[in-house]
Amino acid sequence: MYLGITEAFGIVQAHQQMETNYYGAIRTMQAVLPSMRKSGTGLIINTSSLVGRMSPPFFGTYTATKHAL
Repeated sequence: MYLGITEAFGIVQAHQQMETNYYGAIRTMQAVLPSMRKSGTGLIINTSSLVGRMSPPFFGTYTATKHAL
């Protein structure tokens, strides 16, 4: 989790955080959905963070990933 002034983070760091917090959740869902469809049952609950709705100081990059989810 990168915390600090958003301008201090490089694109690579922002990309890594998005890969983990957002795309990681999508990949997980894509991995389990076929078996859920096949069995006709299942439930996916995505739990994010309150930070996705309001950004405290120095949480800009992290907040963006949580809001995306």
